[in-house]
Amino acid sequence: MRKFQSLKIKMPLIIISMVTVFIIALIVITEIKASASIKNATYTGYNNTVMGYASLLDTWFYDQLTIASIYGTSEELIRYLELKTDDLKTIALNNLKKFKSLNEYAINIGLSDVNGAILIDSDNADLVGQNVFNIHHDLREKINNNSRGVFGEDITRSLTTGGWSLILLEKVMNDNGQVIGYLYVMLDWSTLNKSHIEPLVIGRTGNMYAIDRNLVIKIHSKTENINVPAPQQFSEAFNMKKGILTYIFDNEQRYHHLLH
Repeated sequence: MRKFQSLKIKMPLIIISMVTVFIIALIVITEIKASASIKNATYTGYNNTVMGYASLLDTWFYDQLTIASIYGTSEELIRYLELKTDDLKTIALNNLKKFKSLNEYAINIGLSDVNGAILIDSDNADLVGQNVFNIHHDLREKINNNSRGVFGEDITRSLTTGGWSLILLEKVMNDNGQVIGYLYVMLDWSTLNKSHIEPLVIGRTGNMYAIDRNLVIKIHSKTENINVPAPQQFSEAFNMKKGILTYIFDNEQRYHHLLH
């Protein structure tokens, strides 16, 4: 027993014990740092994904506005709105059908007079005689306050296909700059969502979605969730330009990467 109490015996044991404790502490610290690094990298990856898709949608909206503005300057459409003869109507209708065939997101394209009464439609003759401002109530004020095309506020069911759609309305002007009618494009929102949002895989349970200020889901990784109310906790998201929103929902911790 005295041998084990001697300094020669005790010092190696103390040193070995200290080294063991040091190694354990180092492993724990390394794991904590590695976990934090992985977590930060994951958050950064998700944030970059959100920013990338926000940019994609911005580009899509811009492209559709540009396309509609080109359609709205068609001489055939302008002449028909000015003279409204049967021959010009046929030519204008053929132009709308051609425009529609060139835009993969267009469900149907139509032309109305200055009061919103629909005159011709590329794919849905049942719309002729209806008023675009009665179907989409928010458009009249919006188009009057803008110099170019405007989108509707709501994602609605297409009267042509029954799928989700978004309307784009463009002014048609004569050579004097007077508004003589409106061109509308019904955009296939279901196709946009299924082509660009649904294929995105975010972990095992993650989803990509966009909501409006009324907390209505406009875009979602599952198209069937479009126009479904979002959790009330998302009201806080509109106070943040970007960042991470956390909350408890269905007894689970939820993390959301935001870009406003």
